[in-house]
Amino acid sequence: MRKFVLGSSRHVLAGTLAVLGVLASLPKPAPAQLPPSATARAKQLIAMVRTDVGGADRWGAGIIFARTAERFYVVTAFHVVHPEGQVVRSISVAFYNAPNRWLHPTVDRDDEKRDFTVLTIADRIASAAAIEFDLLAADDLGKVELLSRGYPLGQPGGEVWAMTGPEYLTGIDPTEITFTVERYSRGHSGGALLDTDGNVLGMLLRDKTDFGKAVRSDVLVRWLNSLGYPVALRAHRSAYVARDESLAVADPRRIRFYRTFLATISGDRQYLGDVSATDPGHIYSVTSDERGRITKVVVLRDGQTLRELRYRYTGDSLRPEFEDSMAGERRLSSVSIGRNAQGYRIREDFLRQDGSQSGYRVYRYGDHEVEITDYSPGQDRPTKTVRDFWPSGLMKSERYYERDGSYYETTVDPNTGREVLRAKITGWNISVIYRPTYNADGDLVREDQYDEKNVWFGYNDYAKGLLVLKHYKFRNDFTRDVIISYDVSRRAREAKFLINGKHICTFHAEYDSSGRFLRTIAVSPSGELWAEYPNAWVNEVYKEGQALDGRVTILHRKGSWW
Repeated sequence: MRKFVLGSSRHVLAGTLAVLGVLASLPKPAPAQLPPSATARAKQLIAMVRTDVGGADRWGAGIIFARTAERFYVVTAFHVVHPEGQVVRSISVAFYNAPNRWLHPTVDRDDEKRDFTVLTIADRIASAAAIEFDLLAADDLGKVELLSRGYPLGQPGGEVWAMTGPEYLTGIDPTEITFTVERYSRGHSGGALLDTDGNVLGMLLRDKTDFGKAVRSDVLVRWLNSLGYPVALRAHRSAYVARDESLAVADPRRIRFYRTFLATISGDRQYLGDVSATDPGHIYSVTSDERGRITKVVVLRDGQTLRELRYRYTGDSLRPEFEDSMAGERRLSSVSIGRNAQGYRIREDFLRQDGSQSGYRVYRYGDHEVEITDYSPGQDRPTKTVRDFWPSGLMKSERYYERDGSYYETTVDPNTGREVLRAKITGWNISVIYRPTYNADGDLVREDQYDEKNVWFGYNDYAKGLLVLKHYKFRNDFTRDVIISYDVSRRAREAKFLINGKHICTFHAEYDSSGRFLRTIAVSPSGELWAEYPNAWVNEVYKEGQALDGRVTILHRKGSWW
């Protein structure tokens, strides 16, 4: 069977004519089902769209292409919500995991010529959290064979989340895919055309002709990106390795503001949660160039600049090779980024202002897993982090290993990137469970702690995103408190360490003239130097002064500290 060569309209036309000549002799595609996991994954992406036209229900579908903490974004066919010559009284939308909960969207953008409409739904639905935003990569679309099979997924005749087919793909050009319509009918419009693995080939448009039509998924995503929407649809390759497109989000406004970001398997970030520059709390100001490449990210809190990052590119590369930390026009430090053929980070070298190396990081990739190892001068051993990712390429969980062999495992909310639950594992057992609480601006304000039997024993308090208090109450009413303060640059300055309310010592953080962290020192209430902790911020210790996580400790005070 001949493969279509992407980019040649002459080949498209010739291929389509050849198909027309042989279709009559082809057997009808036998009904077949996709793998259950692929079917379930695809249905999460599809919204049911119901319009009231003259008192009668009309059905269509839509593809969920993004979500933030407050809203969902759905793209559908223009004619689904604007039927020609008809008056639409109302539009309702339902999601796969909440099929009986009808929501009322806003028509946010129309393009009648393209037959596209964007709907926004202001709502928070926990049951929709399992959505994985996947579609087929553009270069793989060019390898799809004519007469291979596709599966329309929509609401044909009001039959909700119905997948029909298989249908034969009869033409693929740079913008559209055409296919047979043996089992294709009204109500599919706005839904998805799937391949045999459940990947989204395109959005369904026509249901009245001899051939169905779908707009290619990459064309649809480019249109949505060009309008500045927070597109979360992720291109991936046929081997089902996610390809992060977060650094290629074109935006005619060029500067956008986000509440948070998600970590991706490539090592780059995907920003989400549109806000305004004046909103309170933590905000990321993201600037992109005319090609959609992110060139600058400014971290803001309540209007104050906390950090500025600038990105440098080589030639036509869509991914940066350098990340510079800036103070105005002065470069404070840089990260040199090495990548593999897929564009994933494989090494980062951390460079000081004078160009000397302060450490480096190595990435190793497994099956939806990345092992990250950090090497720093003066450390007795490297630190290791292992991240697990959804097939969509967004981070699912993270394990950070301490030097004493214990590790912290964190589960991440795929909607917001925020921590949902964290546990400390010592040996093979859970020793501490952390449960976070966030305010309306998404700031972490408190973290309650529970022991291996799920019994509460302490909490951490946060203010404006900074940890300011640790409080523990153990058996026999034994208490431990750490009170932390910061300088105007939000750097840790000192931490008072108390046992049963008694001031034991104060930990002081020391930095060099460029702001690079040097060490922590422990000082008694009378000013005597008790210990040093090179290259580490330490604010809790064992009874004889050793750091809790096994970091290097230089003791000046011998024996028990309390």
